Amino acid sequence: MQKSDLVNLMEKGELCEIYTDPDRLDIFSVGYIVSVDEDFFILESINEYGKFDGYYCEIIDNIIKIEIKTQYLNDIIKLLKYNKQNRPNKMKFSSNILNNFLDKIMQDHRICTISLLDGQDDTIGFIEKMKDNILTIKNIDNHGKEDGFSFIDTRDISIVEMGSSDFEKIEILNKLS
Repeated sequence: MQKSDLVNLMEKGELCEIYTDPDRLDIFSVGYIVSVDEDFFILESINEYGKFDGYYCEIIDNIIKIEIKTQYLNDIIKLLKYNKQNRPNKMKFSSNILNNFLDKIMQDHRICTISLLDGQDDTIGFIEKMKDNILTIKNIDNHGKEDGFSFIDTRDISIVEMGSSDFEKIEILNKLS
């Protein structure tokens, strides 16, 4: 996928399906591209019920296919209108998208999931510190409990997700514990 293709979709405000797994073409993400740089893009994610479901920042090279104007997307647009969903219009960065996204997550003290290029298990937690390309993550389990720390080199990151309903549940459980 070319950066120019993503910029074009972003400028048009086009709802799209993004496919990143060549072995599972039945699985894709839906949303609006809100930021693009040389390496990463940010998607304002929409769930299957036509509701905002967080953001994710992913390396452009992961994209294998993008579809627009499908029947499925037409249904999502109807559900967005039915649910009276307004686009949050956040997370717009013009450069260094990954670091800006990580910094925003850290400043807002939001839980995120980080996936690495080598496909190791995802890390879920709060970003405590960013220094010299190293993130310090306070790990949080699925029950909202603290579970140690991880140290991640930002150059090894493939995907960062935040703000989905799953994360909101974990954030609430964390606050209640």
